[in-house]
This record gives sequence, structure tokens and C-alpha cells, in this order.
Amino acid sequence: MSVEITPHPPAVVKALESLSGGKDSKIVFEKGTYHFYTDGTVKRFYAVSNNVSSDKDVVFSIRNFDGLTIDGGGSTFVFHNIVFPFAISKSRNVHLENFCVDRGQTPQAVMRVKEVNENGFSLEIDRGKCPFRVENGNLIFEREWGELSSHDRILGLQSSSTKAVQYLVVGDCDKPTANLATTHVCADATETPDGVSFVFRPENKFPFRFDAGETLLSIVDGGRLSDLIFIERSENVKIRNITVKRALGMGVIAQISKNIEIDNFSTAPRSENDPCTLITADALHFVNCYGKLEVKNCKISDIGDDVINVHGMYTKVSTCDKENIYADIAHSEQRYFIPYEHGDRLEIIDDKTLEIVAEFKVGNASVISDDGSKVKIEGHFTKGFAENIKKDFLIEIPDKMPDVHIYDNSFSDFPNMRISGVGKIVIENNMICKSNTALIAQDLAKYWYESGRIKNLTFRNNMIDNSRSESFIMVGASGFEPDNCPKIHDRIEICGNTFKGVKKYAINISGTKNYTIHDNKFEGKKEILIDGKVTEQGL
Repeated sequence: MSVEITPHPPAVVKALESLSGGKDSKIVFEKGTYHFYTDGTVKRFYAVSNNVSSDKDVVFSIRNFDGLTIDGGGSTFVFHNIVFPFAISKSRNVHLENFCVDRGQTPQAVMRVKEVNENGFSLEIDRGKCPFRVENGNLIFEREWGELSSHDRILGLQSSSTKAVQYLVVGDCDKPTANLATTHVCADATETPDGVSFVFRPENKFPFRFDAGETLLSIVDGGRLSDLIFIERSENVKIRNITVKRALGMGVIAQISKNIEIDNFSTAPRSENDPCTLITADALHFVNCYGKLEVKNCKISDIGDDVINVHGMYTKVSTCDKENIYADIAHSEQRYFIPYEHGDRLEIIDDKTLEIVAEFKVGNASVISDDGSKVKIEGHFTKGFAENIKKDFLIEIPDKMPDVHIYDNSFSDFPNMRISGVGKIVIENNMICKSNTALIAQDLAKYWYESGRIKNLTFRNNMIDNSRSESFIMVGASGFEPDNCPKIHDRIEICGNTFKGVKKYAINISGTKNYTIHDNKFEGKKEILIDGKVTEQGL
């Protein structure tokens, strides 16, 4: 069945409702420019990992479908306010293809550092492009959806050139700072003719990390409240021929889903003298997905966070008995998201040594706290004993990780690519340039609680140019120094690659039982780091 629709959310919602329950359906757009606002959207709560779980205003609500293609016909979809453009849930054989994505407003404020001294700093802000005002020491941005005040949110500042990040706590904002990913400064704001002046508050502990003349970006729309394409508990999803001019949040975020293909998902070239990122967070992000994950023919540049991130999720043991594990969701941006399902095999891991100490089979799992941070997992131990499990031990689903093939892509101007998991991982024939780190293959048991022991990873025939950090490739585990990292990874092969502009160590490997590094070309320094020890490239 095929339908044609008119350009507003109620028509999209009505078309999808008319096709619900059918098979092999198709929605086709006549080529044009379509604007989507929050009016008439489907309002639904989604727990989105690595984001903020909340009620979303969904434009394309794809739920319980078996066979659906949305063909944009070369159209441009412009999303306004804090809409949640695409949500694919509990569906099979869904294809999204042939359209371009833009935002009604650029979701970032552009600020130029004018002056920095021991008492504070000042920023130039173009009031015409990004209206703002200062009230009672708080910085307030005026947006099409309403107002964003620094009273309500800690602002993130990101260098447009280096991608370095620091948080800014302004005025009377009382949001907690204990678990921020990097340092923060506390200041009061005063409006100036060309921007804002900030004076450090007495409790400020950190220096301002940016220099005069540097251009900074700050997300002034939904941040991690919204993403472009969200996929959960679905199978056989294909995303093809999609171009992003601007997107808020992540480009694609998929969780607990099987067999995903990303083909020619690309960002449009950034206009001259425009420092804003084209996707404000990760371009492609996959959490406890399984089956096959294929990323090919993509040209992605100028994004605010990881170009690709593939990982599982850790929770932490609170208490347990023979039939129940009570666990904490450790990171606030994973709350309400439970990856555990009936029949899953869980591994219980000593958080101090990363040794697997027990296994547990899931019967049922549920959130048991109002804030979404506590989980009850019912089932039974298949290896090990409850009495040996200690508080803060880590819980992982090892089997829900995909075979990953990333090939024939061009990635540029992004912080990192993060890939982990026990599936077969092949990253080949890619152009990777202007990154902080071309590949981080780590188990992130600290801060983000992203799991990922590596069983078999091959990184071959890639061109890596102009990494901003001291290492192009980093393998290991967070929280451990290279010379004492537990050997949790099985096999890593790095071969046939060209590394240009090596500043210190092109490759830094630790925590790996078997590694092979051969036939690579190094233009720059030729030393690599193995378990914290310097060696030559010719291994």
C-alpha cells in the first residue's frame, strides 16, 4: 500500500495510523520542502540511552510495523522547536530513504572569546543571529520554542576548532556538577554592548580553558532531549541516501535492535565561515544492538561528538540474592533504559579487576524507582554464587553486540570514533581526518558505563590524517593505566593503514591478549605504545 501526504505532522500521523498493522507499506513524498512543528505530533515517553529520557513530540511515529518504506523523493524536511523527528519502535523491515534534513533554527549559539583574565572572561555574541539577554546574573537565549536560561541548565562550551569542551555554570544555576564529563567554571553574567562578560564566582575551582580569539559553540535548543532517528527493539532497519544540513542531538541512535544498515548517511558541506556543527552530538550511536551492523558510503563531517559509537551498557550491583539482582543505572543519561530481556545471559564483573565472576539468566527486569535509576532483575545464577557478588560490581549483556562492518566512508572534523563489543568488527577502506582520536576501542566502565570487551577487531587499509591527540588509535579500559590494564580484549589486528602527521604515538594498545600490527605506513613519528612501553612500528 502506498500513500502521498501533505506537509505537516497531522498528515504524517494520519498516514502512519492508516497503514498500521499492514505489511509492505510505503509513504512517498512529492519532492519539496516540508516544515514540521510540534502541533499534531504523537506524544510518547521514550527511554533513550545516552540521552535524556522524557516525553517526546514525535513526527514520524513508526510503531509495530512489519514492512514500511518512507521515501522522501529528494525532499527537504525542516524540523522546528524540540520535535523528535523519527521513532522506530518494535518494528521490522523499515526503510528511511531519499531526503535531506534541516533545522528551523541553528541549534547552537556562536560565541567568540574576546578576553580572558584571572577574574573572568568575555564572549562576543551576535544578537541578530542568536537573540539573548541577561537577568540577575543569568544568561537567557530566546528561541522559537521559548527561552533557555542558564538558571535551568549547565551550558556546554565547545571549541569549534579543537572540539575541546568545558561546562559553564552561570548565575543561580544549582544543577549538580559532580558527574560532569570534564571541568566546569562558575560565573555571573553581565550584558555588554557586543555580548556577555563573566566574572568568576568565589566557588569557582577551574581556570577557563579557552583562549582569546577562539570560537565557541553552545547548544541552546534541546541538547540530548531530541535526536533525528531513534530505533528501539526493531529488526532489519535500513537508512539510505539521507543528507543532514542541521540536526539536533544524535543523527541515529539505536538500542536493542537487530540488523541495521546505514548507507550514504551524510552531512551536507558546511557553508563558508560557518563554525556550527552539522550534528550537535554523535552521528551514529548503537547500544546493545546485535546481528549485523553495516555502515558504508557515508560522508560525515563537522559534528559535535563521536562519529560512530558502538557499545553495551553497564549497570552496577546494589544488592542481590539467589533469584534477584537489584542494580543501579549509574549514568543519569541512561535512566529508565533497561537493556535486559527474558532469556538474556548476564555477566557479573568485578569493577576493580574487570574479572568475570558470575553469570545470571534473566527472567524479567523492571525499573523500580521514580527517578529511573534503580532496576530489579529477576532470574537465577548459572555460574557463581550470589554471596560472592559485591556492591558496585558491573553487569553486562555480552551477547547483545553486533558484527560490525564499517567501510568506504569519509569521516572528518569530529572528536572520536568508539567501537567495542564481542562481535566480529571490521573497519576498512575509510578516510579519517581531523579527529581527536581516529579509533577508541575501550571498555568504558568509568563515567559513561559503556561496556565492550573486544573479541575480534580488524582495522585495515584506512587513511588517517591529522589527529589532534597524541594517539590515533587507543585500545584499553577506562580507569586503568596502560601498564596495569587487565587483559580483557582478545584479538586486535591493525594492518595496511597510512597514518599521516603522527605527533607522538600513532597506536596505543593495552589490555589485549593478542595483537598484530603490520604493513602500516607512518608519516611522522614511528613509535607505538604497547602496555605502556615504547616500541618501533615494525611489529
